[in-house]
Amino acid sequence: MKEANRPIAHQLLNQDFELAKSYGVHGFPTIIMVNKTKKGVKIVGVRSLEDYENGLRQVLPPDITMEATDPQPLTELLKKEKRLFRLSKKN
Repeated sequence: MKEANRPIAHQLLNQDFELAKSYGVHGFPTIIMVNKTKKGVKIVGVRSLEDYENGLRQVLPPDITMEATDPQPLTELLKKEKRLFRLSKKN
């Protein structure tokens, strides 16, 4: 936690706030997903897994499939997985 009090930490935090402001973020949580073609989706507030799946589908390339992992307590899931979704190329 010592790093949180360093000047660079405050500078990076302010940069994050400015970036959030530039995207029109006013609430928490706000998730913004943007793909390489700059197509984006903004999800604001507490949402269901399906809302996140739909948002990801909107920004993923058409040749990518998505399969949600089995729902389980987040703490247990994060011990095993680094990602909540598995992405793969469509055949």
